[in-house]
Amino acid sequence: MIFSLCLFCQESVESAEFLEPTTSIQTKSNQKSYVSINCNVNNAQIFINGIYQGLSPLKIYDLVPGFYFVQIRKNGFKTKNLQIFVRQNVNTEYFVELEQAFGFIKINNLLPNAIVKINGNEFSKDLIRLPVGAYQVFVCAFGYDDFSKTVLVTENAQTQINPVYNQAKFEIKDFRVSRKIINPLTKTSISKTDVSFFVTAPGFAEILVKNDENQLVNQKTFESFSTWNQNWTWTGTDFSGKILPNGEYKVILQAADFYKEIAVKIDENLSIPKFSYTPAGIGIGSLPIAFAFEENYVKSFLSTGAIFNLKDKNNLIYAIPVNVGAVFNFLNYMELGFSAGFYAATTEEKIPFMLNTSLKFHNSYKISENSNFSYGALVRYGLNTKNESGLGTGLLFSYEYKKLLAGISSQFVFFANDDWNSKDANILKNGFALSYEINDFVNLNAWINWHTSFLPKSQNHPVKNAFDAGIETNVILGNSPCILNAKVSPFFAKDEIYLNSSITLSYLF
Repeated sequence: MIFSLCLFCQESVESAEFLEPTTSIQTKSNQKSYVSINCNVNNAQIFINGIYQGLSPLKIYDLVPGFYFVQIRKNGFKTKNLQIFVRQNVNTEYFVELEQAFGFIKINNLLPNAIVKINGNEFSKDLIRLPVGAYQVFVCAFGYDDFSKTVLVTENAQTQINPVYNQAKFEIKDFRVSRKIINPLTKTSISKTDVSFFVTAPGFAEILVKNDENQLVNQKTFESFSTWNQNWTWTGTDFSGKILPNGEYKVILQAADFYKEIAVKIDENLSIPKFSYTPAGIGIGSLPIAFAFEENYVKSFLSTGAIFNLKDKNNLIYAIPVNVGAVFNFLNYMELGFSAGFYAATTEEKIPFMLNTSLKFHNSYKISENSNFSYGALVRYGLNTKNESGLGTGLLFSYEYKKLLAGISSQFVFFANDDWNSKDANILKNGFALSYEINDFVNLNAWINWHTSFLPKSQNHPVKNAFDAGIETNVILGNSPCILNAKVSPFFAKDEIYLNSSITLSYLF
């Protein structure tokens, strides 16, 4: 024991650096003094003169005044050898910065275009510097089975790996299309579908597109593969580039031992839902609308604008609302939406916040080639400090003919809290909206929404009325799935007039 301690002290003296304390505090003679050692990482092992004391952060009491040799160890970090001086009746605190220790993995005989994956991260070189520790290493080369090995990286050393390359059997996996319904006439993101699949080795395959009469209308041949992921975009056209008529088509992927088909529909009535977000779901202005979109989608959005108090000339700008949220349309008849936001630059003493969530069920009935009737029901809940709070439910109806859509909605909100009425009131909202699609990229909307508030019986005025109306436009930005919405709407209540304006940028996934 004495011999090992002497060896430790000799090695420590040679490599130790003197550590200055971060703080030193004089204590009374009758008080216990201590030495505190802390590190940038917790649970580092601390040795003093070769004897283990504990894990960082650590306080050690009643050390005899004098010089001490301190060693700090932590897996994955360089060992630190230090020298400290302990003074009588002084509390001394030290902070030690441990450096992460590194080593190397060397991949021998790495093939061109091979990919090295280490704990999920990709590398394309054969010498990789990493913190010390255990790693799962994969070497992936096209046409060969993946090679894997678990290795330990040690400090300042190279861990050698010699991959074994076994030729892979040709297989096709993950055949899919990005959209199952397209409209080639729109020239937007819904005008095409991306066909993709994964192969394991060089080989031959072809994509066939057939109509409902099993006639071949388009084809893509892959004569030789040199990488894993394969893609082809079908724009709803035939061999000559002519847009095909409405109907069901089969997209077929076939190879020597593989055959699979996916149905894709061409529908010239399909369009990107160019509608805005309301606290009760997708709609026009402040009104939720029944609108059945045949494709599942996710729509995220960011909105801001200004609310003007037209009755208060001294504080014309009442607030600048900021909202973020998303809408999920799934199973072709369900829509789940949520949003969160706050009022910036408000004249209120406290910054109001807004939280909304909604669930809408909708369906559509095709009346003729150019007209549809949609209907739906919703439930929503708002937890807000200013308005649109409460639990609500409603019914929705709309009729669409070519480029024109007309919709009505009726909502009843329980225990609402709006600026223009009292808390815990019930509000009936009835509204009417129109939408006209100018072209594939732009529409113009207008709406009016009547609010009837039924106040508690204890108040003198049992009924209050208000309404909002406005116009908005939605613009698809080029061929992207981004939609820009701009709206303006006045809100009229007794002795109050507000003008709401907003700009919203949404992205359709």
